[in-house]
Amino acid sequence: MLAATTVFDRASHWPARFSKGVTIYDEGEPSATMYRLDRGCVRLQVNGHGGDRQIISFLFPGDLFGFCLDERHASAEAVTEAEVTCYSIASVLDLNGRSAEVLVELVNRANGAFGELAHHVEKITHLPAAERLIWFFNWLTHHDPTAAATGVIRLPMNHRDIADYLSLKPETLSRAFRLLETRGYIQRSGRRGLSLTRHALALRVRSPEEFTALEARPAA
Repeated sequence: MLAATTVFDRASHWPARFSKGVTIYDEGEPSATMYRLDRGCVRLQVNGHGGDRQIISFLFPGDLFGFCLDERHASAEAVTEAEVTCYSIASVLDLNGRSAEVLVELVNRANGAFGELAHHVEKITHLPAAERLIWFFNWLTHHDPTAAATGVIRLPMNHRDIADYLSLKPETLSRAFRLLETRGYIQRSGRRGLSLTRHALALRVRSPEEFTALEARPAA
């Protein structure tokens, strides 16, 4: 999948490829390069001292990441094989001095990322496990036009990734999956595929206040 040309392509840039599971950069590293994801999926995460982690975001084709002026504030790892375009931050800053478009695009991208992070925090703070999972599935459809149209999702990430993104223990996530299947919200297809039923897709238009605990609903 070829990414659309952006204003940043006037800065110094080059392609790179990362294998599944490879660290693109670590938290605390000096920052000299930013990236645009062209193919695959990448996760941003903060790693704890005891081996725990909190996944902050999953990135999909077209997303920018890694714009930091001093050092990295999170780690980036390839969830799948990932193809990226790398940009010299010094070159982007130089381009910014010659074109207001660059600053506008950076601000818009930053605002979009902050908005997604804010909704992520709100969901994992206030929603029960099953509702978090439904929200997550609907969130994924916004990054995949085919999934949005059909309700069929091919999960690029594994269950541990999902648990660490939704701040759930693996066993709690497994119970939430089983509950959603029992209640008729999802149908699994293999290890990574699933389809959202009309009941699950209908929830995408609701506000958090309109969620009713799925555990209390009768099986479909």
